[in-house]
Amino acid sequence: MAPQSDRADLVDVALGDAPADIAIRGGNLVNVFTREIYPVDILIRDERIAAVLPASNDPLPARWVISAAGRYIAPGLAASPRSSPTLMNSGTSWASPASSWCWKRPGRFR
Repeated sequence: MAPQSDRADLVDVALGDAPADIAIRGGNLVNVFTREIYPVDILIRDERIAAVLPASNDPLPARWVISAAGRYIAPGLAASPRSSPTLMNSGTSWASPASSWCWKRPGRFR
C-alpha cells in the first residue's frame, strides 16, 4: 500500500499546487445523498480522493489520467474494512479510498 498523504498534500492537489497521482476524467458521479448523477473529474493522491471537480476538457495535473466516459462512479457503495457500524447506520459515511466502484451499467438511480 502506498504511503498515506497528510492533509497538506491533499490540499495542495485540490488547489492545483501539486500533481495528483491519478485523475479520473469525465465519469458520472452517483450522489447517493441527493439522488443526482452529474459528470465529474476526480483527483487522487496516495489512494485518497483529493478533489471532485466539475467535468471539463482542461488538462488535469496528474501522473495518470483514466477516462471514465460513459461510466458511473459511486464512491462508498461497497463497505470497506474502514467502515464502522456507526458510520454505516448514520448515513454520513463511507469515506472510501479511491479504489471505489466504477462500472458501466446504464439505468436510472433511485
